[in-house]
Amino acid sequence: MRAFPGFPDRPAQTTVPTLWLRTVLAEAESLAELKVTLHVFRLLQARREHPRYVRVSELRADATTMASLAAAGGLSPADALAEGVRLAVARGVFLALTVGEEAGGTASAAEGGAAPPAPDAAARDQCLFLNTPAQRRLLARIAAGEAPLTLAPAAAPAVLPARRPTIYELYEQNIGLLTPLLVEELREAADSYPPEWIEEAFREAVGYNRRSWRYVRRILDHWATQGRGERGAGGGHPQAPRDPRRYIEGKYGHLIQH
Repeated sequence: MRAFPGFPDRPAQTTVPTLWLRTVLAEAESLAELKVTLHVFRLLQARREHPRYVRVSELRADATTMASLAAAGGLSPADALAEGVRLAVARGVFLALTVGEEAGGTASAAEGGAAPPAPDAAARDQCLFLNTPAQRRLLARIAAGEAPLTLAPAAAPAVLPARRPTIYELYEQNIGLLTPLLVEELREAADSYPPEWIEEAFREAVGYNRRSWRYVRRILDHWATQGRGERGAGGGHPQAPRDPRRYIEGKYGHLIQH
């Protein structure tokens, strides 16, 4: 778990409806639904145009939203987004208006607790409105053709960096099943060494057909004392650094054995 550094003196804030906190939060069981709902609240508040809505394609293009959905109950970010939207609309937190991808296109609306019609993924999008009486009246007018909704072109999906495997995943993928005795030792190593060192140490051990945690730990200890070299993740054998201060000062200086 990455430590949170804290807030600045005047942090930006997002208003969350108290009624949602009192009712929905206590009942919701899907992490995807909770994350999607909170991000929609954030984007709705940031929107200055009226009416206020958030397109699903906007969520898909928002790197913050998609990165948070990378850890949502084992689902891919895209699947977590789809589940979160579906559940939030079905619960009645948001109203969904299905629209065409091009600006100005509208098709139909799903209000209250009704699930939205399944859109053609290649040509359809959805606009999410907060479920209030005023917004319900607006969507009824839009559906009746009395209040056209002009849309900006949909944004391109966000490209997320590849997720680095955890030390536990690396152990199970390259060595074998975890035992309770090893979990604490792996946790200590994960807290002590940079993630890229751990991943490369496993790669080195596999390359030499030495599939044991003892060998991986020996590589890490060697890099901590002798340096990892200058060639990066694919650099082969560890080499002493050109500047020894690179490994005896800074964040990982405490690992050096005096």
